Amino acid sequence: MLVKCKCHGIKIDRATAYKVVVNGKNNYYCTEEDYKICNYKQEIENKTYNKIFNIFEYQPEKKILDKEIKNLVKMYSYDKIYNYLSQNEKYLNKVMHKDFDNEFGKIRYFSAILKNQLPSFKEIKQIDKAVDYEVIDIKYNPKPRKKSLKEFENEVGE
Repeated sequence: MLVKCKCHGIKIDRATAYKVVVNGKNNYYCTEEDYKICNYKQEIENKTYNKIFNIFEYQPEKKILDKEIKNLVKMYSYDKIYNYLSQNEKYLNKVMHKDFDNEFGKIRYFSAILKNQLPSFKEIKQIDKAVDYEVIDIKYNPKPRKKSLKEFENEVGE
């Protein structure tokens, strides 16, 4: 019996397909690797939308936002969009709190910022540098301060 691959949409034999049960429903994939790839794509897409909702501080109209994001995904990956949003979240949050006439204008403005910034965006990769250093325990005892001539004159004058 043939079943449809959830990832690619092609028909595959049920006996050779990779089966995943979600909420009592069987989902079939070509291979386990295809399942992992599709699962990751869905996860990063959800993370991107959640980051956008955090920037807007509410859930904007999904239909308009989907159209704008889908146009961006044609040129850039969800990974790059998500990384840009993560690294510039404070700036975008501040910019999106301007007064807009309507939500469509606000979403288009947000989309224009992404279209302009993503081509030149370079991800900042954090490098874990292990620094080996030795702490030397020094017992420092300061010498008593020498008296100045003025202090001697004050003592003698008293």
